[in-house]
Amino acid sequence: AEARFENVCCIGNHLATALYGGRLVIIDLRRVQEQLVYENYLQRLQNCSSVSQQLLFPQLLTLSNEEYALLEENEVDFAALGFDITFKGEGSIEVNGTPADIEADEADMLIYELIKVFDSPESAIEVRRRTLAATIARSVARRIAAKISSEEAQSLLDRLCECQNRSFTPAGKAIMAELSFDELRNKLG
Repeated sequence: AEARFENVCCIGNHLATALYGGRLVIIDLRRVQEQLVYENYLQRLQNCSSVSQQLLFPQLLTLSNEEYALLEENEVDFAALGFDITFKGEGSIEVNGTPADIEADEADMLIYELIKVFDSPESAIEVRRRTLAATIARSVARRIAAKISSEEAQSLLDRLCECQNRSFTPAGKAIMAELSFDELRNKLG
């Protein structure tokens, strides 16, 4: 049987405690959210499927000629992420829709971050997909509520159990840390 998170308790500052496979762990809930979003977007990119939310008021952005060319060249990948973009010419684009997890007021900065990913020399498609998914995941994870209930944390952790990687974020940061019962006994004297 696979280990599940039990006795989840939020302790503030985006942290929770739980028993995981009989061990006491401290979990960074922002990093859990980042990993969940990462694997979700990676799957979307691999399947060329996305969820886009249409903007009530489309955003007009002006890009440099190089940025515009990179965006145009990688239009299919942007669409796979959930962006609905109209190319207006002369460096102007109209953002009509964004990935469902992204706030409308964050779209412009995220587009610029993603263009940087496309400008990198990495040519392997899988590496690029992982980088794109990680960029969006970091953006979404920043917005996790400062206070969430133990039930919401339990739901996040149940979803984490379905992930391929439960231990580290795409950037290699630990999602949880074990605190052994011996360490606790020593600290308590």
